[in-house]
Amino acid sequence: YYLFSVDQDLSSRDGSSYVQKSESKTIRFLNSSTLESTVRISWKNESPFPIEQGGNYQLYSQILLPPNSTVSQVTKNNTLVEDVDTLSGQYNILGTYLEVAPQHTTELAITYTMPAILHETTNYQLITQKQLGSYTSNISFDLMLPEGYVLGSTNIDAVVNNERISYNGILNTDKLFFVEIKRKK
Repeated sequence: YYLFSVDQDLSSRDGSSYVQKSESKTIRFLNSSTLESTVRISWKNESPFPIEQGGNYQLYSQILLPPNSTVSQVTKNNTLVEDVDTLSGQYNILGTYLEVAPQHTTELAITYTMPAILHETTNYQLITQKQLGSYTSNISFDLMLPEGYVLGSTNIDAVVNNERISYNGILNTDKLFFVEIKRKK
């Protein structure tokens, strides 16, 4: 599982200083050989309405996905987005233009599938980076374990409920999350 998002600020003013970015990831096993991931990235524009340095925040956002992933849906504020730039190579890259009005939030959601390889013990890692230029970034993720598997060890303080692992937190620095899942005996 891999995801990296890059934003290019296209605003003519210093609008990015008013924007808070949050990421949420949900990962579930459709079966023993396929993972489905949904990534939600939201930008909240906290600038006052018409001021010299605030206003509309305009950006071009790119999302890098694993090369063996297949995108099934892209939405903006729960509306299907069909105008998405794509590039395949070392990664699958999706790009789209977005605007975030003052005192509003815009959410981009990408759902994709990719092969999963399960063994008796399987390790998954999620590397996440805080938003460049900000002191902190909000992050949350859910991992729904495949049927017949349980949580082994992890390096995060997550809530574990049945076959679901949930984490909500604030990043001050880049972080590597590690989760080990084991086949039930």
